[in-house]
Amino acid sequence: MEVHLVGNSDLKLDISQSVSYLKEQGYQVEIYRVHQRSTKGIVFAHPEQLEKLENHGWLTLIDSTHKTNRYDWRLFTLYVRNTYGCWNIGAHFFVSSEDSDTVAEALKKIRSYCHWTSRYILSDQSNYILTRIFYVTFADLLLLTHSDTHFLFIHSS
Repeated sequence: MEVHLVGNSDLKLDISQSVSYLKEQGYQVEIYRVHQRSTKGIVFAHPEQLEKLENHGWLTLIDSTHKTNRYDWRLFTLYVRNTYGCWNIGAHFFVSSEDSDTVAEALKKIRSYCHWTSRYILSDQSNYILTRIFYVTFADLLLLTHSDTHFLFIHSS
């Protein structure tokens, strides 16, 4: 078993060790805090992933995974479809809370790493949370709902 996947029982130490490991692997990593919510997040992406996000991010799928760690932090992954039609990872982030401010801050950080200009974003999140997240992150957006999947069309300003 690889030790870096097990984690540490101390949250601060676990984050520190994870950040060190990711940086050693060439990832861009940033820890952030949303003061008005008392929440935290960690954004991480490899330069190759950011290049994919920049080149193919016009269509982005965002997915959250629960129960991935002992601290109940949510793991979000951004997926982009390449020229061969395969879905690839564009970036990841962990958040201590799935509220709109904390998730939006992670997306803003990712946008600051590369020229990611998404035109369509697909998500399975609730309308309210999704609308708030992308309203804060992207300038103009129109939310279209289709059954359990939500499509965002982002207008260029």
